[in-house]
Amino acid sequence: MRTYPNLYADISAGSGWNALTRDPAPGLAFVREFSHRLCFGTDTCFADERGRMPQLRWLRDLRTSGQITQEEFDAISGGNTLRLLR
Repeated sequence: MRTYPNLYADISAGSGWNALTRDPAPGLAFVREFSHRLCFGTDTCFADERGRMPQLRWLRDLRTSGQITQEEFDAISGGNTLRLLR
């Protein structure tokens, strides 16, 4: 993503989720560096305790613990997509 500034990534699929969480420190560093180009898009409008949409809980936990800022959270959880779609 450093090489191609017009490249965006969607973290809603299992593959994106796995890549970000299998090694937490580099995953968090990636989220912090590229928060302005990450999108969380889904056609599922719910999350539950059985682990569906774990990305949402993870992003909320990162925000609550101060590991990402509110601005980074807002960008990933919708702001980047709104900006792209105008």
